[in-house]
Amino acid sequence: MSRWGNQIAKPVENAAATYLGCKLLGISGDMYNPVLGTLDAASQLAAASAVCSVATEAVHNWVLPQVASGDQIYSSASMLLNPLLQSSMLYMYANTTSPNKSKAIGSFNLLALGAGSEIVSSYVNDGFVQPWLNR
Repeated sequence: MSRWGNQIAKPVENAAATYLGCKLLGISGDMYNPVLGTLDAASQLAAASAVCSVATEAVHNWVLPQVASGDQIYSSASMLLNPLLQSSMLYMYANTTSPNKSKAIGSFNLLALGAGSEIVSSYVNDGFVQPWLNR
Protein backbone atom coordinates (compact mmCIF):
# COMPACT_ATOMS: atom_id res chain seq x y z
CA MET A 1 0.00 0.00 0.00
CA SER A 2 1.18 3.50 -0.60
CA ARG A 3 2.52 5.84 2.01
CA TRP A 4 -0.76 7.81 1.81
CA GLY A 5 -2.66 4.70 2.85
CA ASN A 6 -0.47 4.49 5.93
CA GLN A 7 -1.04 8.18 6.71
CA ILE A 8 -4.81 8.07 6.26
CA ALA A 9 -5.48 4.87 8.19
CA LYS A 10 -4.87 6.17 11.73
CA PRO A 11 -7.16 9.25 11.53
CA VAL A 12 -9.95 7.13 10.03
CA GLU A 13 -9.54 4.56 12.81
CA ASN A 14 -9.52 7.35 15.39
CA ALA A 15 -12.73 8.82 13.99
CA ALA A 16 -14.40 5.40 14.06
CA ALA A 17 -13.31 4.83 17.67
CA THR A 18 -14.63 8.27 18.66
CA TYR A 19 -17.95 7.65 16.94
CA LEU A 20 -18.37 4.30 18.68
CA GLY A 21 -17.30 5.84 21.99
CA CYS A 22 -19.95 8.54 21.62
CA LYS A 23 -22.58 5.89 21.00
CA LEU A 24 -21.41 3.86 24.02
CA LEU A 25 -21.46 6.96 26.25
CA GLY A 26 -24.92 7.88 25.00
CA ILE A 27 -23.83 11.22 23.56
CA SER A 28 -26.63 12.49 21.35
CA GLY A 29 -28.03 15.74 20.05
CA ASP A 30 -26.64 18.19 17.55
CA MET A 31 -23.43 20.21 17.46
CA TYR A 32 -22.66 23.14 15.21
CA ASN A 33 -19.43 23.80 13.34
CA PRO A 34 -19.01 26.70 10.89
CA VAL A 35 -17.38 24.40 8.32
CA LEU A 36 -19.47 21.25 8.67
CA GLY A 37 -22.73 22.87 9.75
CA THR A 38 -25.05 21.13 12.16
CA LEU A 39 -24.48 17.40 12.59
CA ASP A 40 -25.22 14.92 15.32
CA ALA A 41 -22.65 15.12 18.11
CA ALA A 42 -21.13 11.70 17.41
CA SER A 43 -20.43 12.57 13.75
CA GLN A 44 -19.14 16.04 14.62
CA LEU A 45 -16.77 14.70 17.29
CA ALA A 46 -15.63 11.87 14.99
CA ALA A 47 -14.70 14.37 12.26
CA ALA A 48 -12.90 16.53 14.81
CA SER A 49 -11.11 13.47 16.16
CA ALA A 50 -9.77 12.65 12.69
CA VAL A 51 -8.34 16.16 12.36
CA CYS A 52 -6.91 16.02 15.88
CA SER A 53 -5.34 12.67 15.03
CA VAL A 54 -3.52 14.21 12.07
CA ALA A 55 -2.12 16.90 14.39
CA THR A 56 -1.17 14.32 17.01
CA GLU A 57 0.62 12.22 14.39
CA ALA A 58 2.50 15.30 13.17
CA VAL A 59 3.75 15.94 16.70
CA HIS A 60 4.57 12.24 17.08
CA ASN A 61 6.50 12.03 13.81
CA TRP A 62 8.24 15.40 13.59
CA VAL A 63 8.35 17.22 16.94
CA LEU A 64 8.84 14.44 19.47
CA PRO A 65 11.91 12.89 17.79
CA GLN A 66 13.61 16.29 17.96
CA VAL A 67 12.86 16.70 21.67
CA ALA A 68 13.42 13.18 23.00
CA SER A 69 16.74 11.44 22.61
CA GLY A 70 17.01 7.68 22.79
CA ASP A 71 14.49 5.06 21.76
CA GLN A 72 13.24 4.30 25.28
CA ILE A 73 12.54 7.95 26.11
CA TYR A 74 10.85 8.44 22.75
CA SER A 75 8.58 5.39 23.22
CA SER A 76 7.60 6.31 26.77
CA ALA A 77 6.93 9.95 25.94
CA SER A 78 4.91 8.97 22.89
CA MET A 79 2.75 6.54 24.86
CA LEU A 80 1.81 9.31 27.28
CA LEU A 81 1.80 12.32 25.00
CA ASN A 82 -0.39 11.04 22.15
CA PRO A 83 -3.54 10.37 24.24
CA LEU A 84 -2.96 13.61 26.15
CA LEU A 85 -2.71 15.65 22.96
CA GLN A 86 -5.68 13.92 21.35
CA SER A 87 -7.93 14.42 24.37
CA SER A 88 -6.94 18.04 24.91
CA MET A 89 -7.45 18.95 21.23
CA LEU A 90 -10.86 17.24 21.12
CA TYR A 91 -11.84 19.02 24.35
CA MET A 92 -10.74 22.42 22.97
CA TYR A 93 -12.60 21.78 19.71
CA ALA A 94 -15.85 20.94 21.49
CA ASN A 95 -15.58 23.92 23.84
CA THR A 96 -14.80 26.30 21.00
CA THR A 97 -17.44 25.22 18.50
CA SER A 98 -20.31 24.22 20.76
CA PRO A 99 -19.80 25.34 24.37
CA ASN A 100 -23.34 24.49 25.51
CA LYS A 101 -23.19 20.98 24.07
CA SER A 102 -19.69 20.55 25.45
CA LYS A 103 -20.94 21.43 28.90
CA ALA A 104 -23.82 18.95 28.52
CA ILE A 105 -21.43 16.16 27.47
CA GLY A 106 -19.06 16.92 30.34
CA SER A 107 -15.35 17.60 30.51
CA PHE A 108 -14.46 14.13 31.78
CA ASN A 109 -16.40 12.42 28.99
CA LEU A 110 -14.73 14.56 26.31
CA LEU A 111 -11.25 13.98 27.71
CA ALA A 112 -11.87 10.24 28.14
CA LEU A 113 -13.31 10.04 24.63
CA GLY A 114 -10.23 11.68 23.11
CA ALA A 115 -7.70 9.62 25.07
CA GLY A 116 -9.64 6.40 24.62
CA SER A 117 -10.00 6.83 20.88
CA GLU A 118 -6.26 7.47 20.55
CA ILE A 119 -5.38 4.36 22.57
CA VAL A 120 -7.84 2.15 20.70
CA SER A 121 -6.82 3.44 17.27
CA SER A 122 -3.11 3.03 18.09
CA TYR A 123 -3.70 -0.57 19.14
CA VAL A 124 -5.78 -1.38 16.05
CA ASN A 125 -3.41 0.49 13.72
CA ASP A 126 -0.16 -1.00 15.03
CA GLY A 127 -1.50 -4.50 15.61
CA PHE A 128 -3.74 -5.10 12.62
CA VAL A 129 -4.03 -2.40 9.97
CA GLN A 130 -0.37 -1.49 9.35
CA PRO A 131 0.80 -5.13 9.15
CA TRP A 132 -2.02 -5.76 6.67
CA LEU A 133 -1.23 -2.63 4.60
CA ASN A 134 2.49 -3.38 4.50
CA ARG A 135 2.32 -7.07 3.58
